Amino acid sequence: VSPPVSPPVSPPVSPPVSPPVSPPVSPPVSPPVSPPVSPPVSPPSSPLETGVATFYAGNDNGNACGYAGVPKDSFPHGFYVATGGDRFSNGGLRGMACGACYKVKCTGPDGNNPSCSCSSNSVVVQVVDECPECGRDHFDLNRPAFERIVGPGLASTCGRIRTEFEEVPCGFAGTIKIRSKGGVSAHWYGLHIDDVAGAGDIAVVKLRSSGTSSWSTVCTKEDGPSYWRCSGGYPLALPLDVRLKDTAGAVLVSTGVITTFQGGQEFDFGKNFAGGSPPVSPPVSPPVSPPVSPPVSPPVSPPVSPPVSPPVSPPVSPPVSPPVSPPVSPPVSPPVSPPVSPP
Repeated sequence: VSPPVSPPVSPPVSPPVSPPVSPPVSPPVSPPVSPPVSPPVSPPSSPLETGVATFYAGNDNGNACGYAGVPKDSFPHGFYVATGGDRFSNGGLRGMACGACYKVKCTGPDGNNPSCSCSSNSVVVQVVDECPECGRDHFDLNRPAFERIVGPGLASTCGRIRTEFEEVPCGFAGTIKIRSKGGVSAHWYGLHIDDVAGAGDIAVVKLRSSGTSSWSTVCTKEDGPSYWRCSGGYPLALPLDVRLKDTAGAVLVSTGVITTFQGGQEFDFGKNFAGGSPPVSPPVSPPVSPPVSPPVSPPVSPPVSPPVSPPVSPPVSPPVSPPVSPPVSPPVSPPVSPPVSPP
């Protein structure tokens, strides 16, 4: 009989283990930072002064300052004033204060006039005319401006009122315009300046001919308050550059402004001083800050579970039956005959 045979036993198989997977980490994203934007600087307002005001029929065209008209649908909305004395000359030549702007408010009748009363309004007026008989603190308003600051229908009743006033920036929203006088040529030039924002009144005007680097042509009001007569640098060569300095000290330069020697032409200076409403940098859009993105958190990947292999069963060997020996028959002895005796 053979001994029983034990089945072979396979060693246990461990499932494969994947290494842990870390989620990708994006670097922190900082939001863009906008550069600081400086607001346009308006000329400072002057101290509050007191004076008197009267009114006159007005002079929209042909006024002492030479303006061709007073806008009614935009600044100064048809409101203007004639001034006198050194207020009109601004301490210099007559008309040097042309274009300046003042805010005026009625404070009461001038003298014993109980029928006169003030409204609660103030009015902003532009200097466009001269009042020869007025002193420095006497404003001769056009009638619409006067009517705005006294009680309804009381302009004629009041006649003369006490005021408070201060110089303020002029609110022109467009660009400065240059108008040529009649009779201009390469050998003589005169001009008007309209729609000046900021201080409003101009102190210095210079021209520069094409092909030169010198501002040798200087314009003044020596011929009167209505226009600027230019001297020096003749003959002029087109196009002409223009340099303006206002009474607040601000300077603007524009190139190629004057393009013809024809009289009565209007040229766009293309710029204006700060102080208009809205800001008056010509065709310049208000400063735009770049959009600020919110902080971006790094993406978070969901946790990754290692793959799980199915359990591996050890191989099973079929049962082995022990070998079976054939049955062994006992040896058979031949029959033994008894001995036979001889007869």
